[in-house]
Amino acid sequence: MPDMDDGEEYVQANSSLGKVFKVYHEDYDGDGIPNVEDMDAGGLFVPLVVMSHPSATTAKYKFDFDNDIRIWVKNGNSGQRTNDFITAGGNLIESEYEYEYSELFTDSWSAGGKMNCQTLYIEGLTNGTQNISCEYILEDTTLYTEAVTVSVIDASLVPDYDLDGDIDNDDLFRYSTNEVYRFWINDDDDDPDSEDSGDDNPGSASEDSMICIQPTGGAPEYYYQIDGVRDFIDFFAVNIAGLQETVNILPSSDYDYYLKHVSGAVNVFIAPGLTSSEADYHLYNKTFCEANKTTRLLYDIDTEFCINANLSALVYNNESVMLLEGCVESTSPLVLEIRRKSDDSVVYSTILRLSLSSVKDMYRTLDLRGGTSYTGQPANYPDSLCNATNLFFLHGFKVTEADSHGWNSEFFKRLYWSGSNAKFWGVTWPGDTGTPTALNFHENAADAFNTASNLYYATTSVSNKTFIAHSLGNMVISAAIEDYGLDVDKYFMLNCAVPSEAYDSSLASTATNNNYMLHEDWEEYLPRTWASQWYELFDSTDNRCNLTWRGRFANVVSNAYNYYSSGDEVLEIDDGTPDVFSGGLFHLERYAWHKQEIFKGTSIIGGTSWAGWGFFRIFETQYYDVASANAASTNDLLDVPVFAHYPWNTLMNTNMTNDEVDEMLTMGIPSLSYPAGRKHIAPDDDGFSFDMNSSPDTFRLNGWLNRGAPYGTRWLHNDLKNVAYVYNYSLFDKIVDDGELE
Repeated sequence: MPDMDDGEEYVQANSSLGKVFKVYHEDYDGDGIPNVEDMDAGGLFVPLVVMSHPSATTAKYKFDFDNDIRIWVKNGNSGQRTNDFITAGGNLIESEYEYEYSELFTDSWSAGGKMNCQTLYIEGLTNGTQNISCEYILEDTTLYTEAVTVSVIDASLVPDYDLDGDIDNDDLFRYSTNEVYRFWINDDDDDPDSEDSGDDNPGSASEDSMICIQPTGGAPEYYYQIDGVRDFIDFFAVNIAGLQETVNILPSSDYDYYLKHVSGAVNVFIAPGLTSSEADYHLYNKTFCEANKTTRLLYDIDTEFCINANLSALVYNNESVMLLEGCVESTSPLVLEIRRKSDDSVVYSTILRLSLSSVKDMYRTLDLRGGTSYTGQPANYPDSLCNATNLFFLHGFKVTEADSHGWNSEFFKRLYWSGSNAKFWGVTWPGDTGTPTALNFHENAADAFNTASNLYYATTSVSNKTFIAHSLGNMVISAAIEDYGLDVDKYFMLNCAVPSEAYDSSLASTATNNNYMLHEDWEEYLPRTWASQWYELFDSTDNRCNLTWRGRFANVVSNAYNYYSSGDEVLEIDDGTPDVFSGGLFHLERYAWHKQEIFKGTSIIGGTSWAGWGFFRIFETQYYDVASANAASTNDLLDVPVFAHYPWNTLMNTNMTNDEVDEMLTMGIPSLSYPAGRKHIAPDDDGFSFDMNSSPDTFRLNGWLNRGAPYGTRWLHNDLKNVAYVYNYSLFDKIVDDGELE
């Protein structure tokens, strides 16, 4: 063997393993070709010295070895090699082939003047222990046989690089090219006792999230645990490929197995049942999630955590998959190290190159509030990992600047796991005006119109744009498309808090019976007297002819997808005229969108004093009664509308600006249709609209949630973010599929 010293002789004489070495999956020269395939620079191989007496130049030599190894006449780092046998002009030794001395000893050297030596090089290909024998036959037919034992160890830390749920040879290839696996640290604060609540803002977790055990009379013990079903989205799978075979060669009775990380940046969860072919099992299998949702983690990785006690679980059914979470930002690798117990010497080690950071370092941010945007390549997710699509996400109403990071990061994570390779942009916009914000929807809807131009100009130079918006965020994007010509490849409307008639004018209803968008006080008034119908009294020379939601965003639907929920409580329509407390004191969010439309012009809490369903009064006396209003001429209704006259100067302005029209729409012109996020919008038969509250096995998965009265198993307004991914992943899968985001 290599050094021909006492140490090598001792190994051969006293170890059943012989020479132990690893399969070099790494990319030695960083050219993107794994060592096992790189014929230019394949790394360092293990020397094997063949010796012959100087007089034995006519001897013949024959090697015997298995396909688990290759034997070369050139080292892996010695320049160009040819993957052919030397008899065909290559650099490989063929097993069971009889070589002439001149074929083998092409670069021999002398050992002490007594023996001719030729150095060959062993490359390990897969786990196993075997004997390499060499026979040489002298002219007098004397047969000599020498043999050495070698053990090849192949245990690699391989993640699911391509996010296809299968840690396979494609991932091993990427691992073998030294690719860094990039992931976010788990620093949000999920509720371990809930399937639909927690603080998703990056950095919201704190040290007090550790669990403390205080034994009677003993010192407190702290540990990390999985924080409920929602927390699994922050874990990634790593397969210790070849671990079972490695343990067979290096049994835990004689060897210790360690996981190490110099920064202590990872926590580990080991459980039987995880397989490399279902590396996303923790994301999709509810039974697994429920069974392990508060499991204790191994977290002292920086102190060389010995996993011998966990090996039986790790090698369950010949699989060796574990789940990891990042807990500290780091670019240091995770290390698997195997040590001989007798002398604590390292016999094998391998690494997984990691880059762990805040999730905010994995996508771009666009701040439309006047703050700082980060539009360059994300620090921990280079564009080389992405396709050409730029994917923008806009949150909805009542989301603070701080909470927008929670929305953005949660959407990035869910789309990431569903296979999106698009360049993600998290957009924050001022949708939280007023105190309390919940009572100021109208002002924020007006702000949405005002933000549309900012969105357009901030993104106009970006190509290949796809947009996703939730709730009132759809007003921003729709206005940017309709009013400024925002170029959009595809647009996904989620729980859209915009009147459906804005996209399809036929959905507006002027019925006076069973029309829940009509305030009950106006049921006897003809539609021509309503604020929502006033626009019909003007011709195209007066911009007040645009004071309607009908067709306001008619040009948006051509490349849009409407994901609505017939179970949405915020966009739910009451079966009558709602009041402030409709839905119940503990569920004031119910019918919220309906309330703000009905409250326009009424001056009640949560409403406005603008036009709407208010009546024009003089000294508290209603100017028109039903009969006089219905009998009024067109000129009368133009000069003295039946509805509230605030703001008078704007209403009477024959040169009303487009901005004033939009403000009047949001503040004083009630919708006569349900919200787009509550119903399908034509052309539904073209695959435009999808009800997330439809059959439970389409979007509501794994049994869904039952919250009890009054919502039961309905898909609610924020369920796409709040509910654990294991229940709603098909929504994100479909967005990725429809959006061609892979």
